[in-house]
Amino acid sequence: MSKNKKSKALNQEAPFLLVFIFAIFLFLGNLVIFEYIIKSDSGFVLGVSDRPANRGSDKVNPASAKKLDTVIPKNTKSQAHVQKVRGVVENLGEIAILEEQMGNDEVSTEISNVVEEIEGVAVDNVETIEEIEERPAWKTFLIGSDYKNLGQLRSNLVRTDNQIRKITMTMNRVEGANSDEALQEQLGELNQERNRMMNIIREEEQSFSLLGWVFRLLTGYELTDAQVETDPIEIEPVEIDNSQLD
Repeated sequence: MSKNKKSKALNQEAPFLLVFIFAIFLFLGNLVIFEYIIKSDSGFVLGVSDRPANRGSDKVNPASAKKLDTVIPKNTKSQAHVQKVRGVVENLGEIAILEEQMGNDEVSTEISNVVEEIEGVAVDNVETIEEIEERPAWKTFLIGSDYKNLGQLRSNLVRTDNQIRKITMTMNRVEGANSDEALQEQLGELNQERNRMMNIIREEEQSFSLLGWVFRLLTGYELTDAQVETDPIEIEPVEIDNSQLD
Protein backbone atom coordinates (compact mmCIF):
# COMPACT_ATOMS: atom_id res chain seq x y z
CA MET A 1 0.00 0.00 0.00
CA SER A 2 1.40 3.41 -0.98
CA LYS A 3 2.01 6.19 1.50
CA ASN A 4 -0.90 8.18 0.07
CA LYS A 5 -3.29 5.28 0.58
CA LYS A 6 -2.06 4.76 4.16
CA SER A 7 -2.47 8.44 4.92
CA LYS A 8 -5.95 8.44 3.44
CA ALA A 9 -6.92 5.39 5.49
CA LEU A 10 -5.66 7.01 8.69
CA ASN A 11 -7.57 10.19 7.93
CA GLN A 12 -10.74 8.16 7.48
CA GLU A 13 -10.23 6.25 10.72
CA ALA A 14 -9.27 9.27 12.86
CA PRO A 15 -12.84 10.59 13.35
CA PHE A 16 -14.01 7.13 14.45
CA LEU A 17 -11.15 6.89 16.94
CA LEU A 18 -12.01 10.28 18.38
CA VAL A 19 -15.67 9.32 18.69
CA PHE A 20 -14.67 6.04 20.35
CA ILE A 21 -12.41 7.80 22.88
CA PHE A 22 -15.11 10.37 23.63
CA ALA A 23 -17.65 7.57 24.13
CA ILE A 24 -15.33 5.88 26.64
CA PHE A 25 -14.94 9.10 28.63
CA LEU A 26 -18.68 9.67 28.51
CA PHE A 27 -19.34 6.13 29.73
CA LEU A 28 -16.84 6.43 32.59
CA GLY A 29 -18.26 9.82 33.50
CA ASN A 30 -21.77 8.38 33.71
CA LEU A 31 -20.52 5.56 35.93
CA VAL A 32 -18.82 7.96 38.32
CA ILE A 33 -21.85 10.26 38.42
CA PHE A 34 -24.05 7.25 39.16
CA GLU A 35 -21.67 6.23 41.96
CA TYR A 36 -21.79 9.77 43.34
CA ILE A 37 -25.60 9.82 43.36
CA ILE A 38 -25.85 6.42 45.06
CA LYS A 39 -23.33 7.32 47.77
CA SER A 40 -24.88 10.74 48.31
CA ASP A 41 -28.25 9.10 48.99
CA SER A 42 -26.51 6.89 51.56
CA GLY A 43 -24.85 9.81 53.32
CA PHE A 44 -21.52 9.33 51.57
CA VAL A 45 -19.67 11.33 48.98
CA LEU A 46 -17.56 9.93 46.19
CA GLY A 47 -14.07 8.87 47.23
CA VAL A 48 -14.56 9.33 50.98
CA SER A 49 -14.51 6.62 53.60
CA ASP A 50 -16.80 6.46 56.61
CA ARG A 51 -15.55 8.83 59.32
CA PRO A 52 -16.79 9.60 62.83
CA ALA A 53 -19.79 11.89 63.06
CA ASN A 54 -17.95 14.39 65.29
CA ARG A 55 -15.42 15.13 62.60
CA GLY A 56 -14.96 18.88 62.25
CA SER A 57 -15.65 19.72 65.88
CA ASP A 58 -13.07 21.38 68.12
CA LYS A 59 -14.37 19.48 71.12
CA VAL A 60 -12.12 16.52 71.86
CA ASN A 61 -12.63 13.85 74.50
CA PRO A 62 -9.11 13.20 75.88
CA ALA A 63 -10.05 9.63 76.77
CA SER A 64 -11.04 8.75 73.21
CA ALA A 65 -8.86 11.15 71.19
CA LYS A 66 -6.50 9.47 68.76
CA LYS A 67 -2.90 10.47 69.45
CA LEU A 68 -0.25 11.35 66.88
CA ASP A 69 1.97 8.64 68.37
CA THR A 70 -0.46 6.03 67.05
CA VAL A 71 -0.40 7.42 63.50
CA ILE A 72 1.87 5.86 60.88
CA PRO A 73 2.05 8.24 57.86
CA LYS A 74 2.08 6.61 54.43
CA ASN A 75 3.46 9.44 52.26
CA THR A 76 5.85 12.38 52.48
CA LYS A 77 3.13 15.02 52.87
CA SER A 78 1.52 13.35 55.85
CA GLN A 79 4.94 12.49 57.33
CA ALA A 80 5.98 16.15 57.24
CA HIS A 81 2.69 17.16 58.86
CA VAL A 82 3.05 14.65 61.69
CA GLN A 83 6.65 15.63 62.34
CA LYS A 84 5.87 19.35 62.53
CA VAL A 85 2.74 19.06 64.67
CA ARG A 86 4.30 16.48 67.00
CA GLY A 87 7.03 18.98 67.86
CA VAL A 88 4.45 21.70 68.57
CA VAL A 89 2.40 19.33 70.74
CA GLU A 90 5.43 18.28 72.79
CA ASN A 91 6.58 21.86 73.36
CA LEU A 92 3.13 23.11 74.31
CA GLY A 93 2.80 20.16 76.67
CA GLU A 94 6.01 21.18 78.42
CA ILE A 95 4.69 24.73 78.84
CA ALA A 96 1.46 23.38 80.31
CA ILE A 97 3.43 21.28 82.82
CA LEU A 98 5.55 24.27 83.79
CA GLU A 99 2.48 26.44 84.37
CA GLU A 100 0.92 23.70 86.50
CA GLN A 101 4.08 23.48 88.60
CA MET A 102 3.87 27.22 89.20
CA GLY A 103 0.29 26.92 90.40
CA ASN A 104 -1.20 28.45 87.26
CA ASP A 105 -3.68 25.59 86.90
CA GLU A 106 -6.27 27.44 84.81
CA VAL A 107 -3.86 28.40 82.04
CA SER A 108 -2.21 24.98 82.18
CA THR A 109 -5.57 23.30 81.61
CA GLU A 110 -6.42 25.63 78.73
CA ILE A 111 -3.13 24.89 76.98
CA SER A 112 -3.53 21.14 77.58
CA ASN A 113 -7.02 21.21 76.06
CA VAL A 114 -5.75 23.02 72.98
CA VAL A 115 -2.99 20.42 72.66
CA GLU A 116 -5.67 17.72 72.53
CA GLU A 117 -7.50 19.67 69.82
CA ILE A 118 -4.32 20.18 67.79
CA GLU A 119 -3.60 16.45 67.88
CA GLY A 120 -7.14 15.62 66.82
CA VAL A 121 -6.97 17.96 63.83
CA ALA A 122 -3.53 16.65 62.85
CA VAL A 123 -4.70 13.03 62.91
CA ASP A 124 -7.69 13.95 60.78
CA ASN A 125 -5.44 15.88 58.37
CA VAL A 126 -3.19 12.83 57.94
CA GLU A 127 -6.14 10.56 57.11
CA THR A 128 -7.58 13.16 54.73
CA ILE A 129 -4.29 13.84 52.93
CA GLU A 130 -3.70 10.13 52.44
CA GLU A 131 -7.18 9.63 50.96
CA ILE A 132 -6.46 12.47 48.55
CA GLU A 133 -3.05 11.03 47.61
CA GLU A 134 -4.49 7.53 47.09
CA ARG A 135 -7.17 8.79 44.69
CA PRO A 136 -6.72 7.11 41.27
CA ALA A 137 -5.14 9.41 38.68
CA TRP A 138 -7.77 8.51 36.09
CA LYS A 139 -10.54 9.66 38.40
CA THR A 140 -8.80 12.99 39.04
CA PHE A 141 -8.27 13.45 35.30
CA LEU A 142 -11.91 12.66 34.55
CA ILE A 143 -13.87 14.35 37.36
CA GLY A 144 -11.33 16.46 39.23
CA SER A 145 -9.81 16.35 42.69
CA ASP A 146 -11.35 14.89 45.82
CA TYR A 147 -13.41 17.97 46.65
CA LYS A 148 -15.02 16.41 49.71
CA ASN A 149 -11.68 15.83 51.40
CA LEU A 150 -10.32 19.18 50.23
CA GLY A 151 -13.33 20.74 51.93
CA GLN A 152 -12.43 18.85 55.09
CA LEU A 153 -8.88 20.20 54.99
CA ARG A 154 -10.28 23.72 54.66
CA SER A 155 -12.58 23.08 57.61
CA ASN A 156 -9.56 21.96 59.61
CA LEU A 157 -7.81 25.22 58.73
CA VAL A 158 -10.61 27.07 60.50
CA ARG A 159 -10.18 24.79 63.52
CA THR A 160 -6.44 25.53 63.50
CA ASP A 161 -7.18 29.26 63.45
CA ASN A 162 -9.38 28.82 66.52
CA GLN A 163 -6.62 26.92 68.30
CA ILE A 164 -4.10 29.65 67.49
CA ARG A 165 -6.44 32.26 68.94
CA LYS A 166 -6.98 30.23 72.10
CA ILE A 167 -3.25 29.94 72.70
CA THR A 168 -2.76 33.64 71.93
CA MET A 169 -5.27 34.46 74.67
CA THR A 170 -3.08 32.67 77.24
CA MET A 171 0.11 34.55 76.40
CA ASN A 172 -0.49 37.42 78.83
CA ARG A 173 -1.52 35.03 81.61
CA VAL A 174 1.42 32.63 81.76
CA GLU A 175 3.76 32.87 84.73
CA GLY A 176 6.83 31.00 83.52
CA ALA A 177 9.90 33.15 82.88
CA ASN A 178 10.04 32.30 79.18
CA SER A 179 6.58 30.82 78.66
CA ASP A 180 5.32 33.75 76.58
CA GLU A 181 8.27 33.53 74.19
CA ALA A 182 7.90 29.75 73.96
CA LEU A 183 4.18 30.10 73.17
CA GLN A 184 4.90 32.67 70.49
CA GLU A 185 7.44 30.36 68.87
CA GLN A 186 4.95 27.47 68.76
CA LEU A 187 2.26 29.73 67.33
CA GLY A 188 4.67 30.61 64.53
CA GLU A 189 5.17 26.89 63.86
CA LEU A 190 1.39 26.34 63.71
CA ASN A 191 1.04 29.23 61.26
CA GLN A 192 3.72 27.74 59.01
CA GLU A 193 1.94 24.39 59.00
CA ARG A 194 -1.38 26.10 58.30
CA ASN A 195 0.15 27.73 55.22
CA ARG A 196 1.55 24.38 54.07
CA MET A 197 -1.93 22.83 54.31
CA MET A 198 -3.25 25.73 52.23
CA ASN A 199 -0.63 25.03 49.56
CA ILE A 200 -1.66 21.36 49.44
CA ILE A 201 -5.28 22.39 48.89
CA ARG A 202 -4.40 24.84 46.11
CA GLU A 203 -2.15 22.31 44.40
CA GLU A 204 -4.98 19.77 44.30
CA GLU A 205 -7.50 22.35 43.10
CA GLN A 206 -5.26 23.18 40.15
CA SER A 207 -5.15 19.56 38.92
CA PHE A 208 -6.35 19.32 35.32
CA SER A 209 -9.60 17.46 34.71
CA LEU A 210 -12.24 17.12 32.02
CA LEU A 211 -15.37 17.26 34.16
CA GLY A 212 -14.06 18.74 37.38
CA TRP A 213 -16.20 21.85 37.02
CA VAL A 214 -19.31 19.64 36.89
CA PHE A 215 -18.46 17.93 40.17
CA ARG A 216 -17.64 21.25 41.82
CA LEU A 217 -21.19 22.26 41.01
CA LEU A 218 -22.60 18.96 42.29
CA THR A 219 -20.72 19.16 45.58
CA GLY A 220 -21.10 22.93 46.01
CA TYR A 221 -17.32 23.28 46.26
CA GLU A 222 -15.84 26.70 45.54
CA LEU A 223 -12.19 27.40 44.96
CA THR A 224 -10.15 28.29 48.02
CA ASP A 225 -9.48 31.92 47.13
CA ALA A 226 -13.21 32.60 47.24
CA GLN A 227 -13.84 30.80 50.53
CA VAL A 228 -10.86 30.70 52.90
CA GLU A 229 -9.07 33.65 54.40
CA THR A 230 -5.46 32.99 53.44
CA ASP A 231 -3.75 35.83 55.31
CA PRO A 232 -1.63 34.43 58.16
CA ILE A 233 -2.72 35.27 61.67
CA GLU A 234 -0.53 38.00 63.11
CA ILE A 235 1.00 37.21 66.49
CA GLU A 236 2.03 40.27 68.49
CA PRO A 237 4.64 39.99 71.24
CA VAL A 238 3.13 40.22 74.72
CA GLU A 239 4.85 42.15 77.49
CA ILE A 240 4.37 40.80 80.99
CA ASP A 241 4.49 42.97 84.06
CA ASN A 242 6.43 40.67 86.39
CA SER A 243 5.86 43.03 89.31
CA GLN A 244 2.24 41.92 89.39
CA LEU A 245 3.31 38.32 89.89
CA ASP A 246 5.24 39.03 93.09
